[in-house]
Amino acid sequence: MPTALNSDASQATIVDLSHHNGVVDLTQARQAGILGIIQKATQSATFVDPTFQTNFDQARNAGLLLGAYHFGAGDDGVILLEYSAARCADFTDSRF
Repeated sequence: MPTALNSDASQATIVDLSHHNGVVDLTQARQAGILGIIQKATQSATFVDPTFQTNFDQARNAGLLLGAYHFGAGDDGVILLEYSAARCADFTDSRF
């Protein structure tokens, strides 16, 4: 079972992923009944999660629902929103 799902995946339908979860097999997760992921995309005003693009593509290919989030770190909210929106636009297309 993928590392992000090894606690009690039978009760989860949507999982939160970030670089802290390591390598996750989202095809296997889909087969285990996971319906979607919410993937950390950015943090603060300079960090892009290095697993975002890989997990986003893998989830899409597995037919999972997709979501992304910005992890705020106490900086100016407008700056964080602008940074996160710009970085997510770098990764996505009209199917997001």
